[in-house]
Amino acid sequence: MAKATCDAERVSVNDQVARAGRDVQVDDIIDLRMARRHMKFRVDSLPARAPGKAEARDMIEILENHVLTFDP
Repeated sequence: MAKATCDAERVSVNDQVARAGRDVQVDDIIDLRMARRHMKFRVDSLPARAPGKAEARDMIEILENHVLTFDP
């Protein structure tokens, strides 16, 4: 899913379209545009090992989180 989202140019890092596999750094701003959601968040920390779900939430600061609705 991540590669497909990046290939569709729905992910940007610091206002630049991101490719799958791009490295991110602390303080990067990531903008994610999905079919029904738009999120923007800042990377606060990068652990040395893969985090668990609870730890992953502490790694970012959510700046925007919008559920998109469509009127038929």
